[in-house]
Amino acid sequence: ARLRNHQWVVRLHPMDTYSRWTELEASFPNVVISRPWKHRSDSRFWAIPSADEIGLLGNTLRYADATVTVASTTALDSAVVGTPVVGVGFHPTAEAWEGRFYRDCHFSEHYRPLMETGALPLATGMEELHSLLAAAVGDRDGLREERAEMVRRLCGVVDGNTVERIARAMLGLLAAPARSPVLERGY
Repeated sequence: ARLRNHQWVVRLHPMDTYSRWTELEASFPNVVISRPWKHRSDSRFWAIPSADEIGLLGNTLRYADATVTVASTTALDSAVVGTPVVGVGFHPTAEAWEGRFYRDCHFSEHYRPLMETGALPLATGMEELHSLLAAAVGDRDGLREERAEMVRRLCGVVDGNTVERIARAMLGLLAAPARSPVLERGY
């Protein structure tokens, strides 16, 4: 009941078949489907998002009450903008082996560093998902320090000044004398 009046934004995976979500979007006025980028007809393909598409995703995550994700680095993107995250580690109707996959993928080599921060509580059933999501929505500051640590550990400094740091580093490299063993030997 606590989450009933929320608007739900379902951010599709870029390789998803977008058309399969049309009925859900039409049936529930509080559900919005967020498509990462336009597909050519209904084919699935990788593409490079535009600056506007990246801005839309960033603002969607920034102004969300919480992000619910299945082993997606969107959890990290949400943490960067201070939004609580809840992981889904189950499938409510799948066979047991598939249900275990949803939990286990959170501990894969790729995703484990996010889980180790403690910033991403993992629901292993529907009741737990409701409880964790209600807690995230009810206390946006809960796990704030853990999220900040996740960002520090996995992203480094995130302050909007990366371009300036890269430029300074490149200019420093250009100004420094060459230290190549090949050049030092006169080859």
